[in-house]
Order: sequence, then C-alpha cells, then structure tokens
Amino acid sequence: SQQEGAAARVLLLGGGEVAAAALQCAAPAAPPLPPTVPLRRSGARVLITDGLWPEDPAPLVHTLLGGCTRMLCLQLLDPWELAPTVGSALSLVDCERDARAELLLDARTVAAYRDRLQRLCEGLRAMVTAGGGVHVLLTADTLATMCASHLLPAGVVEPA
Repeated sequence: SQQEGAAARVLLLGGGEVAAAALQCAAPAAPPLPPTVPLRRSGARVLITDGLWPEDPAPLVHTLLGGCTRMLCLQLLDPWELAPTVGSALSLVDCERDARAELLLDARTVAAYRDRLQRLCEGLRAMVTAGGGVHVLLTADTLATMCASHLLPAGVVEPA
C-alpha cells in the first residue's frame, strides 16, 4: 500500500504506464508482449486477461513471474465464452486484428471450441502456477459475485 511506501502502477501489455481511467480505451497487445517499461523487482504483479491469444503466452508469463514476490493471473471470460450454445449463428469480431467471421454453432463446432478453450485455460494455469503464481479463472459478473464465487475460495481476497 502507499502507506507502506509502495506505489501501484498500471502497465499495458506491449506498452508503458497508463492512468487507470484510460484503461477502458486501451487496446490489447497482440501478440502478448510484456510492458515496455522495466518491471520493479520484488513487487506483486496482477495480470487481468482473457488469455485467448493465438500466440504462445509463455514469454510474457515468464517475464511477469521474474523477480516478483507474488504473481496473480485473473483470467476473465464472459459466461457465453465459457458455455456457448449449440444451434445459433454467430458473428465473431476479433478486436485485436479487426477481422470478422460468420459461424454456425453446431454441436461439433461447440465441442471443438470447448476443447480448445479448456486446453488454453489449463495451459495458462500450468505456466503461472509452475512459476509460483496464482491463476484464477473468473466468469465475468458483478465484482461482489466474482469475489464470492472465485476470488474468496482461491484465497485472493479475504472478508473484511
């Protein structure tokens, strides 16, 4: 905390320091790149991501784990991303690459998606935890619900 002489910074992947108010306007980096400013040693690091990069996140995770006292990866996914429904048409927009794809979500497509998503989530979890970090997969919801459902059981937050 600032009372103890520690100052928090918000760093963009592939970029520098940014004011918290500017986060809603910041575009994510693709591929996942570490911040362009040096990371402080012995600090706590929190990565908030969907973790759905087409590139290997290992170099980023390795950099973030290096020299920190605690690393927390919050993988935040929309409920639909975690459980898409069969039978609907879908228009996907990749904001990082400005590309669009039209898909019909049949049972085979949904099964393949869920399998790939599970591999991606498990891979990110394995990388983070192998380096001594904590990984929490969150279903996007209200802050109170995410705390009660995911962060409290994981030991990331404690009741006041």
